[in-house]
Amino acid sequence: MLSLSQASLALAILTSACASFLVMLPPNPTPQPSTSQNSTLPSTPDLLRDWGLGRPNASVIIFAPPVLLALYTALLALTYPKIPPYLLRHGPANGLNEKLITWSASTAIPLALLLLVAVPLRAAAYWSLGSNFTYTLTTPDGLRTEGVYAWIQHPGYTSFFVLCVSLLWLFFRTDGAQSTWFRPGVYARVRVLEKVVVLPVVMGLLGYAIWGRVVQEEQMLEGLFGGEWRGWSGRTKRFVPGVF
Repeated sequence: MLSLSQASLALAILTSACASFLVMLPPNPTPQPSTSQNSTLPSTPDLLRDWGLGRPNASVIIFAPPVLLALYTALLALTYPKIPPYLLRHGPANGLNEKLITWSASTAIPLALLLLVAVPLRAAAYWSLGSNFTYTLTTPDGLRTEGVYAWIQHPGYTSFFVLCVSLLWLFFRTDGAQSTWFRPGVYARVRVLEKVVVLPVVMGLLGYAIWGRVVQEEQMLEGLFGGEWRGWSGRTKRFVPGVF
């Protein structure tokens, strides 16, 4: 018999993953280099452009895997505790963490962060910036200091960080849905690889990309708006209102 609790978890998992995917799609076309005022600035360093993340399909390629993992996780949650063998596979032998497919702190906290923080915050940044929100550094038509930007300087990057950490927490843990994929001998090595290599590298790259891009963006805005930007940045915080 279908459990209402498990069905609600499966729905929350799918909703959070799909909403995360949608808000990570570029809201505006990626500007092409030209000599016009509102073009991409070729002389301005742009970490994301250099890494190829400003391309139209980059977000689809990066965020499609979490959606697929979410679908699989939702199926495990929906059918729990009588998960069909073709879904469960090697999960019991590898110690599938049932807290990741049932309502628990391990699912409720990241789901709440996605649905109540990351997705709304990024949508608010889209709304406030309008056509000025692009994935490559471009010359804005003005300095936005209203809306969400009256409280925080970089809501897009805050939401991106929260979103990525929450998705990693929910779907990219090898003791979750991925534990059903690998034979026990292989799984033990995958677990070590995750803890020693993959997680430190991913978190390091994420932090480097966000901080590097923030520095580049702030240098561009200070150069464009000077004292207006310095006054606004002096009375607001970068990532967390009133804190940091």
